[in-house]
Amino acid sequence: MKKRIVILLIFCLLLAGCAAPKETEANPSFETATAPAEAASAPKNAETPAPEPSKGQIFLYGERHSDPVFLNKELEIWGEFYAKGNRDLFIEMPYYTTGLLNVWMHEDSDRILEDIYWDWTGTQAFSRDYINFFKQIKQDYPETVFHGTDVGHQYDTIGARYLDMLKEAGMEDSEEYARATEIIEQGKKFYSLHRYAYRENCMAENFIWEFDRLADRDIMGIYGWQHTDIDAMDSSGEVDSMAKQLAARYGDRLHVKNLRYGDPIRTDRMVIAGKEYDCDYYGTVNLETYAPTLGVRYLEVWSVENAFEDLAPYSAKQDEDGDRFICIPDMPVELQPGTVYVVDVAMQDGSIDHGVYRCDGTRFEGELIIIQIDIPEA
Repeated sequence: MKKRIVILLIFCLLLAGCAAPKETEANPSFETATAPAEAASAPKNAETPAPEPSKGQIFLYGERHSDPVFLNKELEIWGEFYAKGNRDLFIEMPYYTTGLLNVWMHEDSDRILEDIYWDWTGTQAFSRDYINFFKQIKQDYPETVFHGTDVGHQYDTIGARYLDMLKEAGMEDSEEYARATEIIEQGKKFYSLHRYAYRENCMAENFIWEFDRLADRDIMGIYGWQHTDIDAMDSSGEVDSMAKQLAARYGDRLHVKNLRYGDPIRTDRMVIAGKEYDCDYYGTVNLETYAPTLGVRYLEVWSVENAFEDLAPYSAKQDEDGDRFICIPDMPVELQPGTVYVVDVAMQDGSIDHGVYRCDGTRFEGELIIIQIDIPEA
């Protein structure tokens, strides 16, 4: 195993005519933005200037991408919105990807969806669970309209196919064609610069461009949890998060709820340092697709109840660089100082590194870390 597993601020590069919805009441469990709506300006990147800020309500949910636990929650939540008359679902994809998905929603074949799936190879979206999420929406909520607001990922495959489809329909002079072309250019620039601040700004501007055209309708949005923190900066620390930028424009019409941390999947019993503990199992974190150089496939994580003081006498496990620790932004459980965790690190060679870690409040570059404890084998 690598001596340290440190993956800071890694983000997935992809996770993008309807019925008028009924008014949706704000859920008090949401975090609601309080910044004045007039503080933000209209987006600068649209060919056609966006109208005045929509008076609709925005309900954003922060997720861990392609995790079936969260996908099931999102289906349930979207079902509740759909039952109230909402039809507009914003997702972390490019404009042209959701354009193709909206065409697929009205076809008998899954060819379009399958083509998109294979173009997602190597990303967190390359997941059958994610594909089944869309199939379930098509089956249960067939009037759903997807809206994509990310930069142009897969611009040379999905983006090119969308433009070809519009050309075949004689729509080269349409707003759809111009907009798709603009998002493709965003993608080219992002992959040339590799600057996440640029992407975050584009995501906010693209969201505004899309939302302000919906005639004051309420929408639901699903994005990676980092983009939905209204108090945070982007991953680079250079610009405000997408949600914080949206809060400046829409104020208390923006509501955010973080689904990042789920409930325990089950409770196991483990013996640690000769004593048996209840350990809540929170599932896995897939690291293989977006951190292949680490040699790590995934982590499995348990939170151990009432073990911190018992294990306090044990020192941190050391290597030549110091304490062995894990620091990743996408843990399935919210790290709490004064808590012990068990982590199984599954390596690409098939081995499993089983370790006991504690969170004592230490941070690495601003992120809480868990430090491995040196417990002698019995």
